[in-house]
Amino acid sequence: MSVIKAYTGDLLNRQTQNNKRRHSFFGSSEDEVLFGFSSVFDKVEVNGNDTAECVVLRSTNAFNHYPTRMCNNYPRCHEHTVKLFVNRITDNVVHRGVMNVMTELQVDYIDNLVISVDDAITNKELDGIWRQIENEKKSGRVNSIGIADLTEDKLRHICEWSSIAPDIHQICPIKYNCSASFNTIVNLGHKYNVRTTSHGDPQGAPSKMTLDLDSLLDSTKLRWATDFTARFVQRSKDRNIITKKGYTMEISQI
Repeated sequence: MSVIKAYTGDLLNRQTQNNKRRHSFFGSSEDEVLFGFSSVFDKVEVNGNDTAECVVLRSTNAFNHYPTRMCNNYPRCHEHTVKLFVNRITDNVVHRGVMNVMTELQVDYIDNLVISVDDAITNKELDGIWRQIENEKKSGRVNSIGIADLTEDKLRHICEWSSIAPDIHQICPIKYNCSASFNTIVNLGHKYNVRTTSHGDPQGAPSKMTLDLDSLLDSTKLRWATDFTARFVQRSKDRNIITKKGYTMEISQI
């Protein structure tokens, strides 16, 4: 089975001087994915007969080069956060996502790992992928682990069932139609010592963080599916600004 690993490179807007906290040109996460990967699939050559074939593709857009100048305390002077949008739950999808980002950033651990799964995920599927996340924390590759947009029942289930409870629960406040339901999910986090944070990504829909592969890869005459899209953000601890940002996507032949 052929696998494609795609990288956007650095999407940070370094042309903005007046507002250092503005870290991209884009209005949404979906726009970042579209722009970041827009030039990645221009020329794709895949055999399709090689069961171990892995093709690495990189963006040719203007902002794809990482800074080469680093301080003596790098990477400990920075915090690295990864959000993994899981489209297909497979046995080692979390590990592959973490390793892809660590290899790209040339670091040996991730500070924060948050996963986004589909709203329709079952408790059995949730348990399986959470075991993978626990393994990443037990291995020392990840410090804090979290998940996004769980319902009250699913958050309670994962906190009571898991051997390692989430450190972080990301939510989108506009998802909740009243303050009562919003307060309920926040209070539940307090009960299990889970830190509640907000986000502006697609809510419970990782499929929105991928591309139209049928059109982009039609020249290969093969069928493809996105396994995951991972966003990595590097934040300077002393200056509290974003210093690096990008995406990686893994696509498998089906």
